[in-house]
Amino acid sequence: MNLFEQSQKSLFKKNGVPLNENLFEEYFGSVVSFEDWVESFNDLGGDIHKLYIFPDTFIPLWYLDTHVQYMMPINVTDVSLTKLLVKQAKLLQASQKKVWEQNKVNEYFARMDSRFVWDVFIEKLPEIPKGLQYHLLKRIYRKQDYNPSVRKIEPIWEVLSTNPNRGSFSKKELIIYRGINDKSLGIEEAISWTTSFQTAIYFATRFDDSVGKVYKAKIKPEDILDFLPERGENEVWIDPEKLLEVEDMELHFLQDSTMKNHIENMKFDYQFQVQYGLNANWFRDPESIHGLGHTKRVLFLSLLLAEMNNLSESDRTVLLYVSIYHDIGRVNDWIDDDHGINSVRKRQSLDLPVEELEEEDIRLMEFIMEYHCLDDKLGLQAIENSKDIDKERYTQLFLLFKDADGLDRWRISDLDTRYLRHDLSKKLALVSNQLLRIIE
Repeated sequence: MNLFEQSQKSLFKKNGVPLNENLFEEYFGSVVSFEDWVESFNDLGGDIHKLYIFPDTFIPLWYLDTHVQYMMPINVTDVSLTKLLVKQAKLLQASQKKVWEQNKVNEYFARMDSRFVWDVFIEKLPEIPKGLQYHLLKRIYRKQDYNPSVRKIEPIWEVLSTNPNRGSFSKKELIIYRGINDKSLGIEEAISWTTSFQTAIYFATRFDDSVGKVYKAKIKPEDILDFLPERGENEVWIDPEKLLEVEDMELHFLQDSTMKNHIENMKFDYQFQVQYGLNANWFRDPESIHGLGHTKRVLFLSLLLAEMNNLSESDRTVLLYVSIYHDIGRVNDWIDDDHGINSVRKRQSLDLPVEELEEEDIRLMEFIMEYHCLDDKLGLQAIENSKDIDKERYTQLFLLFKDADGLDRWRISDLDTRYLRHDLSKKLALVSNQLLRIIE
């Protein structure tokens, strides 16, 4: 567990161990005897019975009182520091006690250490007005980065189940998603899902060192606890025991073995083109959403899809050149049905290289460039109406490139995998999101 996780993990008093002589020596050494330190600590106004060790926290010693949870970064030889910490803990105890007695419940919980907020919520629950309990629980849950498995904590679950609006958020089954990484609660425990595939992808990839997954499921209206659209995440709280048709969407991510093998096979071509092939001067604005960054990512995705589909060397090379030239004819970043044919003409006028391509390959490259920005139906109809071409080849590469280009719509927060044409392309939704963060 890293430092960030230690600073976010929920703590419960029942899991702490009262400080004793053995723990004292284990954590603080033998510079001072336990008996002498206890005597000094109590003389300073402390109470040894309020000290607990939590092994999984960065600073393991905590001072726990009725209204205070105070981390004690104690240097056992520094009496003045210990005195200061005890004083601060007692001041905080008195301040929090006053806030509680004034019935300022929201302020009381907002001021405490977030790691103990659930423990205190459970303890104080009988004293919290019924009409405020769900509101307070919702506020606490949404402020935490790492919540415990509330489905398994009976007092919390009872409050969750009392939302007066439960069951009123939909009249039919919902399709929902959950993106997880190795720091997340599993789907059998988590109440938080989303109706947005894009949001699920974000949560699956938000930590670069994590292995992400996205799950898809259905939930009946009566098992929807709450719907929380406020943060734009389309969050849905559900009963995890009532999920239906749960499936792992089996999306690839850059670190999985399949991707590593494909990337190893294509990385030379990608790196060569990025270093020696692409030229910022080709673009109206190389920093725009259709500039160099977009072109590099589409090149990466095109080569990756070529590998995944076992394309021939000539087909792979066609996709390579389509990728690097497809947007050079743009004159704006808006909808522009002419930028495909303009890119074809610009490449021709600049006599930009298409090494290793035969005449028929060049015609295919230019066809894909021209039609990549138009509706699929127009491109497919043009293929159908053409003579003396390999229609199957044209169709396959045309649609594959449109998928590669479409997968980079993360940059405008507009990727909808339902519009991708191939199942293999849909499995790259996580990968394309990761690329946005590492290829600029």
